[in-house]
Amino acid sequence: MIHSDLSTEFTDLEGLIRKMEKEKLTGYIDVALSDASKGGLLFFFNGEVIGGVPAAVSQRDIDRSPVYKDNLVDQSREYGGKFSVSKISLDSGKGKKAAGSADSKTRETNDRSAAPKKKKIKDVKNVKT
Repeated sequence: MIHSDLSTEFTDLEGLIRKMEKEKLTGYIDVALSDASKGGLLFFFNGEVIGGVPAAVSQRDIDRSPVYKDNLVDQSREYGGKFSVSKISLDSGKGKKAAGSADSKTRETNDRSAAPKKKKIKDVKNVKT
């Protein structure tokens, strides 16, 4: 988490969004407002707002309309609350198991027992026809 519990008393959501755009955030801002039915998540990819999910929606489809961000800013000013900013790492190298891990050893064992390997003929001259 980059920032947590930023109060609307000291932080304007619109300014925070601009800052995250300039910093090229890939992640999200969690907008928790005093009215629990308001607020939601605002997602960023490389500094660009790509949509969000309202807090009160049971269906978790991303709202990609530009109006969503504006409504969230208006709600934060009207109801007050707190913001938390989180970064999402898209590094493909993370989460992979090391070569010596238990999971990789199990895979190696399973790979060896799956199908017998064909033997290669090294010296074709000695083969009778």
